[in-house]
Amino acid sequence: RAVPTLAVLRTPEALRDFVPTGLPAIVKPSHSSGRTKRIDRPSDFHDALPLFQRWLNHDYFRESLEENYAGLERTLLVEPCLDERYAFEGSVHVRAGRARVVSIIQRFDPDKRRASVDRDWRALHVALGQPYLPMDLAPPPFAADLLRDAETLARDFSYLRVDFYASRDDYVFGELTNLPGGGLSRFSSPEGEARFNAAFFSDDH
Repeated sequence: RAVPTLAVLRTPEALRDFVPTGLPAIVKPSHSSGRTKRIDRPSDFHDALPLFQRWLNHDYFRESLEENYAGLERTLLVEPCLDERYAFEGSVHVRAGRARVVSIIQRFDPDKRRASVDRDWRALHVALGQPYLPMDLAPPPFAADLLRDAETLARDFSYLRVDFYASRDDYVFGELTNLPGGGLSRFSSPEGEARFNAAFFSDDH
């Protein structure tokens, strides 16, 4: 199950005529990165039209030179804003069809505490692209299902990062990417990188 898509907006006319429902919602460009806007009432969408128009015209490939963004159709996605029940966001790193590492962040924690674990939920004490801020994290009841579903989504790729949002007893999938952080993110420590790599490149079956 994925985060639902409420609308796909491709043209200035579609932006102008769109009336948002199912609020609060999130608007984000599918052809860019790091840009989101929360909409709590219809007037918020109208007030943000100049911003959305700039997003629709933006060429993220020319800004970043990330090949994955070259030639993408320019669209804005409207999705429901997940409430505080979904207190965690995370990623499953799947290599060669097998889930290797799971990284999880507490969404509403001001410190954004985070944990990375191997597929057996053993702590790796590392963060990628962010400072390492430890958190205690027991395996959720859906852990096995999460890994299985992520492997299904990634089965046609040599590597895929499968993003998700989770409550204590449920999860929904979000973005899929094979180039996290544009390939430029650093590990929080050399020792943590070694632990991450050991789990990621493990050939255990």
